[in-house]
Amino acid sequence: AGVHCLVEKPIASTVEEAESMIEAAAINQVKLMVGHIERFNPAVLKLKSLIEEGMLGELIIISTRRVGPFQPRIRDVGIIIDSATHDIDACRYLTGKEPQKVFAKSGRLLHPFKEDYALIMLDFGSSAASIEVNWFTPYKERTLVVTGSKGIARLDYITQQLTLHNSENGHTIEIEHAEPLKTEIAHFLDCITTGKEPLVNGHEGLQALSIALQAAGGEK
Repeated sequence: AGVHCLVEKPIASTVEEAESMIEAAAINQVKLMVGHIERFNPAVLKLKSLIEEGMLGELIIISTRRVGPFQPRIRDVGIIIDSATHDIDACRYLTGKEPQKVFAKSGRLLHPFKEDYALIMLDFGSSAASIEVNWFTPYKERTLVVTGSKGIARLDYITQQLTLHNSENGHTIEIEHAEPLKTEIAHFLDCITTGKEPLVNGHEGLQALSIALQAAGGEK
């Protein structure tokens, strides 16, 4: 309809739907942005800069945990599409690569239709990522740990705390806290007024969806 669009993640239910959205946005010359909110988490942005500066050396392993109590209100999708897409996108962003292979083990115990726990491994070639999601942990945890050849960084998505450890010591990285949702919306509006490309455009959303669908067994 010629309207700039900020859509919640994942971008769509299928790859084909996502591709049609990207095509429609291009034809109508409007901005299409996908709300992968962790891209606007100041701790994630700071970690990305540390990686680019070589503070961790060569990346080896990324390990994430996004766990918490069962969510009975979520009935249309499983935990991979609902939750793991956050960390799939974060791992793509931090490595700057697309996974060469996707492995996953998932199951269903309480959810009436879809998987409610999963362990996903993304093979990036020189590095790998392990993504754990479940709706059985009695407390909420949202963490990411990056192991590199020169050090380890641990990030808490919720508290926006980032700690860096090397062979000699560990210390907390100073971060200016911000509300990711507010930053995300401000970025979208800035893209509209300035004409620049959104940080998480349709293609980025499509890649995250495609990987999640592979992990969920929906598409290969």
